Amino acid sequence: MATYLEFIQQNEERDGVRFSWNVWPSSRLEATRMVVPLSCLFTPLKERPDLPPIQYEPLVCGRPTCKAVLNPLCQVDYRAKLWACNFCFQRNQFPPTYAGISEVNQPAELMPQFSTIEYIVQRGPQSPLIFLYVVDTCLEEEDLQALKESLQMSLSLLPPDALVGLITFGRMVQVHELSCEGISKSYVFRGTKDLTAKQIQDMLGLTKPATPVQQGRPPHPQEQPQISSRFLQPVHKIDMNLTDLLGELQRDPWPVPQGKRPLRSTGAALSIAVGLLECTFPNTGARIMLFTGGPPTQGPGMVVGDELKTPIRSWHDIEKDNARFLKKATKVFEALANRTANNGHCIDIYACALDQTGLLEMKCCSNLTGGYMVMGDSFNTSLFKQTFQRVFNKDLNGFFRMAFGANLEVKTSREVKIAGAIGPCISLNTRGPCVSENELGIGGTSQWKICGVDPSTTLAVYFEVVNQHNAPIPQGGRGAVQFVTQFQHSSGQKRIRVTTVARNWADAQAQIQHIEAAFDQEAAAVLMARLGVFRAESEEGPDVLRWLDRQLIRLCQKFGQFNKDDPTSFRLSEAFSLYPQFMFHLRRSPFLQVFNNSPDESSYYRHHFVRQDLTQSLIMIQPILYSYSFYGPPEPVLLDSSSILQDRILLMDTFFQIVIYLGETIAAWQKAGYQDLPEYENFKQLLQAPVDDSQEILQNRFPMPRYINTEHGGSQARFLLSKVNPSQTHNNLYAWGQESGAPILTDDVSLQVFMDHLKKLAVSSAA
Repeated sequence: MATYLEFIQQNEERDGVRFSWNVWPSSRLEATRMVVPLSCLFTPLKERPDLPPIQYEPLVCGRPTCKAVLNPLCQVDYRAKLWACNFCFQRNQFPPTYAGISEVNQPAELMPQFSTIEYIVQRGPQSPLIFLYVVDTCLEEEDLQALKESLQMSLSLLPPDALVGLITFGRMVQVHELSCEGISKSYVFRGTKDLTAKQIQDMLGLTKPATPVQQGRPPHPQEQPQISSRFLQPVHKIDMNLTDLLGELQRDPWPVPQGKRPLRSTGAALSIAVGLLECTFPNTGARIMLFTGGPPTQGPGMVVGDELKTPIRSWHDIEKDNARFLKKATKVFEALANRTANNGHCIDIYACALDQTGLLEMKCCSNLTGGYMVMGDSFNTSLFKQTFQRVFNKDLNGFFRMAFGANLEVKTSREVKIAGAIGPCISLNTRGPCVSENELGIGGTSQWKICGVDPSTTLAVYFEVVNQHNAPIPQGGRGAVQFVTQFQHSSGQKRIRVTTVARNWADAQAQIQHIEAAFDQEAAAVLMARLGVFRAESEEGPDVLRWLDRQLIRLCQKFGQFNKDDPTSFRLSEAFSLYPQFMFHLRRSPFLQVFNNSPDESSYYRHHFVRQDLTQSLIMIQPILYSYSFYGPPEPVLLDSSSILQDRILLMDTFFQIVIYLGETIAAWQKAGYQDLPEYENFKQLLQAPVDDSQEILQNRFPMPRYINTEHGGSQARFLLSKVNPSQTHNNLYAWGQESGAPILTDDVSLQVFMDHLKKLAVSSAA
């Protein structure tokens, strides 16, 4: 028998699933006592080079309320050519195409190694990909120039049949017609007017398709009104025209008086983009890519007035209810996000500016549609240029690593119900027998829509065990969950990926050690963190921290070994030993602490946290720290102030930043120029090693992290000092009199103090 760790890793590689518990408590009562809910992280499009898609459609259960897909867990009677659904136990006849099946001749979907399988749907026409650029022209000259070059570069990365459109905005909004030869022609809209979808479509001369388009089926080419293609043209036709048009883009011509902000009609521009796609290409893969260099200052979605002397809202203003545009602007963007999601399109936001740009109000546009959010200082930085280029990364077969209009449906055994999901998705409000009354995250449904998906997009799905305590599940029983993801592949094909997983039930009173040993503390930490971040969007920060602390204390009381009222006797088994420190770092993270971050930054950090896979999420919660020295190869060290030594170089990866920090002695030697002397070749290599290692991380990460090179006493050393556990501070510096590590000037509690308090609370008989 493989260890649980190996079992967990194999399952993640094969199915993209990580459960908090890998042996399930068999009754509702026992499951609630486990504190961490039964839940999983699921990556629908996890890359599997060894998984060739199958050229036929999935076989589904005949019961209308079930429709589960045939999978390796089904009972099959090869002689009678019948299969029994493992979710509802209905017996189904195999269709004639399966006439040749036998024990030795099985279709792929019945083989255990294909618990995840992908089908290609042959019906219906293939749809082109659509990219609609929405470009802010109120930028500084060099910023606009850099952005134009990036956009021109992106045209060369698109497949020739992809459709492209361009909308530019400043004080006015211009929709550019791309089919004209020789002259550039655009429709101009007032940026202050809040237009309905119908008005936008009439003004642009777009009429609805005459034949009603069926849900979920892209319209036939002949149903498409020919008019619609004026604004969206295939790249191969207009490549030259659009490159020239982008090259000629000028800054917004309206003068900006001294002491004023430029007038920026971001809301109106997005509204026009959404209306344009809604009418011409509903339910077809499309990205609206918004490039903005400042906050919306007029029209719908306005975030701040044009007077520079009134600063944009801060957390302090929001708490004091001083942010006068906040609620109204958020409403405007939420309405746009919901319309976009209903059409299966996604909105990317690329915001590059030194001040805030209104990401807090606009975040729902990316969060609800699965679009990207990228925040930088300027369009002229490698951070933006390389991140934008990575959007168009291709897989081994030469297709984009992005998919569109995905619909995720979850089916469960009858002992389990679905409480909800947290991730870049919206609910499809599909109620059914397997939907729980209790909601965690986006609940009340068994289906969600994810309009933009890539191989790292990960949803957290929460379940509820509903089996009653007095109705034991027979020994050897297994609970099963099936994930059915339908999506438009970037080749234009419609595909369905089905993942079916099962775990054993155990009686929590007799077999608690089995349940305990199969706890996945990494997955559990991320799943609890997502619940915390989800709550933080609507609740006060201190309340969320108190909730997290209570859950942690309850978990320690349930699974710790201790004598009542004796903190020194407290022990946690190996399966739980890292969990408290994940919670310690989570409490200090920018996902729950807004101190020192603007509202836009908090929205940006949270956006990425609720869409990344387990490995990246753990790096965000507890950054990785490597130490480089003359005494041996680089090694991972504790994220602790005791690791900051004078003769070491540290490399820290927080996901959003890569920090290289030179210790005091190393920095002094570098200033003295020792690395340039031939006899100090080894010092030169030591300085180079972390730089080479960081390049490796920088090459694959999306979005590209900020690269920070600093040293002892440097102003940017704060990035490292704010993340490490402050085990030495100015308060306890003189204890023991030993000199190790760097003291950190903070009143934050250290992990040691946190653990002492936790032990005290867990063992107290008053609790």
